[in-house]
Amino acid sequence: MKKILLTGLATGLFMLGIVGGVNAIPLNDLFAGGTYQFDSLKLTNWSLIKNINVNTYNIDIGTGYYNNEFGVLTQHHELLVKNSQQEKSKTKTLSFDFLVTGIGVDITKVKGELGYRMIQGYSRDSPWMTGSIAIGTTQGSNDLGYSTDIYSLNQNTNTNWITLSGGRNQIWMRTTIKLNSSSLGDNSYAEAGYMMSKGYGAAFRNEFGTQPATAPVPEPATVLLFGSGLAGLASIMRRKKKST
Repeated sequence: MKKILLTGLATGLFMLGIVGGVNAIPLNDLFAGGTYQFDSLKLTNWSLIKNINVNTYNIDIGTGYYNNEFGVLTQHHELLVKNSQQEKSKTKTLSFDFLVTGIGVDITKVKGELGYRMIQGYSRDSPWMTGSIAIGTTQGSNDLGYSTDIYSLNQNTNTNWITLSGGRNQIWMRTTIKLNSSSLGDNSYAEAGYMMSKGYGAAFRNEFGTQPATAPVPEPATVLLFGSGLAGLASIMRRKKKST
């Protein structure tokens, strides 16, 4: 029976009301060879692909506000862009790869969701955010699917499910989060993953569908060899029985 692993991140209203601790690992520790595991999925081989104006020391990977969630967590307004003349940050981009391995399960589908705190001063030229996931059989490939999550005012919409036909024990994922602002000095801003009361929140969530891993079917040669071994063992046992 397929199991949905709900991972990640609430809308702004939920984010302000949720309490509880956070189980997280700094992203830089994962880039140094660390492993993150939750439920029946293990995440390894972390590597930074692109970093524009983001301090990765303020980015964690982990769980916290839901059971068995997996998300990109930020501290200290790390994923924030403004249009104000005093503090202008026109672009922020974070992109990284990791390998997902099922422990006793196959991965059947994947989707993502971009989180937010709020946008103020909304107009066509106000800040905006996008998030995307790309799924491949090897690092850097995109042969299993790609989906983009476009942020709009006071919404955090899901990507469509990327279905993996038949399920796979391992997939490579690339997660990208982008924040952009215009050149206008209207004091508008956009922020992903900041909880006003805690200073810590999830900016991107990942959701996986899994099913129990199918046992490999023995090859004919293996079956024949096994059968021959059993027949030989039976013959030895008969000879021993006759000699006693």
